[in-house]
Amino acid sequence: MERILQENEEFDMNLFDQIVLNANNPISNDKQKSEDILIKFKNKNSSWTKVDYILKNSTIQQSHYVALQILEDTIKTKWYILDENIKSGIRDYVFKLVIEKTNVGCQKYVIQELNRIIVEIAKRDWPKRWPNFIPDLINTSTSISMDVCKNTLEILKKLNEDVFLRSDGGITTLRKRILTKQMKIEFPTIFNFLK
Repeated sequence: MERILQENEEFDMNLFDQIVLNANNPISNDKQKSEDILIKFKNKNSSWTKVDYILKNSTIQQSHYVALQILEDTIKTKWYILDENIKSGIRDYVFKLVIEKTNVGCQKYVIQELNRIIVEIAKRDWPKRWPNFIPDLINTSTSISMDVCKNTLEILKKLNEDVFLRSDGGITTLRKRILTKQMKIEFPTIFNFLK
């Protein structure tokens, strides 16, 4: 099982899925060992680079969830040290992924994790590096499906809660002011979406 931790090994999707399944199975003989390996994998600096591969190649929703947890942790802890091109790529990737996974009816817990991720990115990059976040989200969702529109409301609700209601939202007072001001500017767009 430790093979999954090796940098020079090709990533074994089946092994990763098995580790995730064992870690989530209360009667598995390998539960503790699998949990330990998953924790080590999540803590690797390069684990976030496997997220796309896991999401594309695993059919196990729990594996998708683990991959998204890794991505969320990367955004929360390493976002400001990542190259701008990488951040832009992650923003675009997550934006498309939220729309895609919502549209195909993915598990609710996976969608909720994606929503947390997109909100974490918005809290860091919107409006300066992601000025069209809300208009793009609204325009894209209205052209796809009612499920995507409902999820857009969930994203906007989560962003609103983090900006206006939470004191522990992981943002500084200055950043909170910037986000509050931008939310007020975007309010007409959001209001029109709700009509």
